[in-house]
Amino acid sequence: MKKRILSLALTLALTLTLIPATFPASAAAGTPMPGWSSLVSVRSTTMYRGEAVMAIKADNSLWVWGTEAHGVLGTGSAEQVQTIDTPIKIMDDVLAAGIGDTNSFVLKTDGSLWVSGEFRDNRGSATLTTHRKIMDGAAFASIWYRTLLAVKTDGSLWLWDGNIDRDPAKITDEVVSAVATSTNSGYIIRTDGNLWSLENSRIGAKIMDGVASVTGTRGIDVSSDGLRHFAIKTDGSLWGWGKNVTLGSYGTLGDGTSQARAEPVKIMDGVAFISPQPDHTLAVKTDGTLWAWGNNASAGGSNPTGYGNFAPIERSRTGSSTPVQIMTGDRFIYAGAYHAVKTDGSVLRWSAAAASPFQVIDGLKLTPPESLLGGTTPPPPQPNPLDTADTWAKDHITSALAKGFVPADIQNNYRSVITRQEFARMAVEWVKYALGETDLDAIVAAHGRPEREGLTFSDTTDANILAAYRLGITAGAVAPTADAPGQFNPNGDFTRQEAATMIMNTCRAIGADISNPPTADFADLSVTVSWAQPGINFVRANGIMSGDGTNFNPTNAYTRQESIVTFNNIEPDDLP
Repeated sequence: MKKRILSLALTLALTLTLIPATFPASAAAGTPMPGWSSLVSVRSTTMYRGEAVMAIKADNSLWVWGTEAHGVLGTGSAEQVQTIDTPIKIMDDVLAAGIGDTNSFVLKTDGSLWVSGEFRDNRGSATLTTHRKIMDGAAFASIWYRTLLAVKTDGSLWLWDGNIDRDPAKITDEVVSAVATSTNSGYIIRTDGNLWSLENSRIGAKIMDGVASVTGTRGIDVSSDGLRHFAIKTDGSLWGWGKNVTLGSYGTLGDGTSQARAEPVKIMDGVAFISPQPDHTLAVKTDGTLWAWGNNASAGGSNPTGYGNFAPIERSRTGSSTPVQIMTGDRFIYAGAYHAVKTDGSVLRWSAAAASPFQVIDGLKLTPPESLLGGTTPPPPQPNPLDTADTWAKDHITSALAKGFVPADIQNNYRSVITRQEFARMAVEWVKYALGETDLDAIVAAHGRPEREGLTFSDTTDANILAAYRLGITAGAVAPTADAPGQFNPNGDFTRQEAATMIMNTCRAIGADISNPPTADFADLSVTVSWAQPGINFVRANGIMSGDGTNFNPTNAYTRQESIVTFNNIEPDDLP
């Protein structure tokens, strides 16, 4: 059979998380700041005495300005409160910096982690007026009030509970990133993409899988139930949970309600960046559009006819519990509290009391990356998805990816049990590869079963599933008829005997002769259902599936990596 290697379309999910560009009180919006056109990132916090700002230029130098209190900026000032109008250079070779409340961290390019400011635990407090090194080999950090989290380059997670004079506690291994959201608590993303809670310095419950980034914030209610959280999954979908109401009774999760959510609920698709604020939320989608929800009429605005959190939407629109697109004429890479960064790097700033929608901050352009809640480092490089596969499968997976028949959303978590939908979709992609044809409609027209045309399933409209049915690859869990749709059970787990049957049918769809293979010699065929016996005979006779040498284990679950390796073992030209 003619075969053509198809190019592999890789889906790369990049979360560009920039920090709001904020300025000292003496630098009015619209005033150029000479020398800062190459600014890489800014991290600020609005403290009860003013605003503290840390910025990293493109040459990796760290600069600070604003309100220095409790040593948060690390300037060495002995004054309890000091206003810095002109940026001061603190140190060189800085990769990232973050501000919690009255403290901060700096992560240098050599992996050393430094802290400054006030750190407090139940035994008292300590104040550092300059940054002190507390760790080497760090790759990621997050700070919230008294809690500091650090992920080392070996994937281990460490926690300080407010006393940086004591050694940190090691929490766990195999961590990509972490975010501190309350005292000794937060969330971690493991190397397999699974999101777990961190509760009182211990790993809590698994929240969801396939997560690219996580963040959160306290709402207007600063009690523990004022927390809300968001996660962006690797497919770009945004999920939220936690507190869900503002002063204006508009939901800050964006699910159309003001009900608190104990479990994550899906908010929207195609999200690249999420920025939760105390009473509203901003999101940038992958197409660069900017969206907002929650309370629009900021309590801090003195002009009731001016513009609110959703600039340039006037405050007369008091809010929304579902995402509303704002600034529709522009495209963005970042949005935060009264700030947004356009795709050309220009910075917009607005005010709830302003009479105009926003002002452009001249002379300042930002480029990726920087951080999350309370100040975190740029996300480290995403782990190689192959690390989620067993060693025996890695070469086969690499080969299959090159052939182009592995769907993008199956290219991770390889040890996971594959679903019926995932296997059927990969079977259809393999047919495209084997035939050297990318037009699915043309394949179905040429190789499909005419008697199945127009029949559907009630639980899926996936084009690949319907094509798999038309091609005879699957009959579904309940076969459709002319009188009623069938059921496919797309998310059902998949067994080895089902895999053998669908593989035989897939080979038949490209013209292979599946008739009369010799009976397989497995010792456990007596537990096989009768409809699966021909498939098991076929895959055994053609060296596609071999079991453990003695048994086929027909009812065992089939994993993603086993499925990929199986399809990769099939050479179309060698089929009967």
